[in-house]
Amino acid sequence: MKTLNFLLLCLILTTNASSIAKTPIGSAKKFCIATHWTVYIYNLMNEPFTIHIKSRNDDLGSHTLGVNENENWGFCENFWGTTLFWVDIFFNGTWKTSWHAWDHIVGLQYGSGHGDHRILVWLVKEDGIYVGKSLPPFPVDGWTKLYNWP
Repeated sequence: MKTLNFLLLCLILTTNASSIAKTPIGSAKKFCIATHWTVYIYNLMNEPFTIHIKSRNDDLGSHTLGVNENENWGFCENFWGTTLFWVDIFFNGTWKTSWHAWDHIVGLQYGSGHGDHRILVWLVKEDGIYVGKSLPPFPVDGWTKLYNWP
């Protein structure tokens, strides 16, 4: 019986771990065992580009962002803190670079919010990719440049 209870608990934890949804600003989140995160990527370039978002368990597909547009998604961090999302970015159909858009360390260091719902915001700019804690209107300060263009 203990084994059955343990397997049931594992099933519940792993089912909630990969909960993903496109999350409009201000929308309600679903129940998570661990922290619920919403990640935003904003295009502050002078041209559109395409991003492809993936995790170990989910392929969120390709999304073209026009100037000043954003893409966002919400998910439940898994119980073990090993959730990872990465993003490939393409300009005019040509791959430019890839970066970790979310992992536990980046979330804790650069994310904002409190309790069981937090956010992480990325700005893609002419001189590189920045991470910060604020939604629009973007403050001038408080952004950390994590990636330069290759």
